Amino acid sequence: MARNGSYLDVLPSASVRYSITPRVACAWFYGRGLSRPNFPIWSRSQRFSPGGVRTTSSIGNPNLKAEHATILTCSNERSLTPIGLLQAGVFYKRFD
Repeated sequence: MARNGSYLDVLPSASVRYSITPRVACAWFYGRGLSRPNFPIWSRSQRFSPGGVRTTSSIGNPNLKAEHATILTCSNERSLTPIGLLQAGVFYKRFD
């Protein structure tokens, strides 16, 4: 994050579903996610007692960077008409 608070973060995602038969399909998903630090941790702060005397002070870390996640999923679906859908899949997540 730049000191002035502005930055560019592109978060692409894509999903594909392929029908093998009318009742069986495979699906794939790729995505990127972003989680910013909580504001009290990120900002600078000081605490004062009602009399105006500073009793404690704490300084946050304005240099904290956002956390990114990369997500990959793969699933297989089978329609069980009229009961519902049977689905099995695997996923992978990586956090930076």
